[in-house]
Amino acid sequence: MRILLLAIALLLPGCSWLSSTPLYTPSDAVQPLSAGAYRVAEAANRRTDSAHVTILDNGLTRVVGGVPHDEEALFGFIALDAAGRRFLVWQVPEGPAADAVDAYFYLIAERSPEGDFLFYVPACEGRNAELATAAGARIESDGGRRACLFADRTALERASRDAIFDRDRLLGRFIREPAGH
Repeated sequence: MRILLLAIALLLPGCSWLSSTPLYTPSDAVQPLSAGAYRVAEAANRRTDSAHVTILDNGLTRVVGGVPHDEEALFGFIALDAAGRRFLVWQVPEGPAADAVDAYFYLIAERSPEGDFLFYVPACEGRNAELATAAGARIESDGGRRACLFADRTALERASRDAIFDRDRLLGRFIREPAGH
């Protein structure tokens, strides 16, 4: 399986939040998304696609379709607040590519007042870079791209709780389809 969300994040200005080792396991995962069908309204191209969410026995969430189109990806979620409004999301590498991964990519999902989930790539610039470094991350640059590299989950979670969202970094909005779709 290709790690396409990582590729998307690396193309965005300001890059993203990463770790060089996995910071979470399936046993850490919670399930904010219900299993079933979703419409995914993507910010980048204003296109709407469909996705199907399955909750696996090990606690992880499989998403087929959505962002990116027609791909299958495995994610874990942890709650960043007691209200269940903000979540840290990590992509779990699978298959032969899993052994070649040298960076683990993190998103932030936020439940909207309407119950939809908005997925953002946190920027490693401005106030978010300040939050990340204050929490213990270090900034790495490569050819004009910047990444906030976290060594531990405590630092990542602390920075993620206060991260500021930029609408330009919205990957998509997951909207639950009514039953029967």
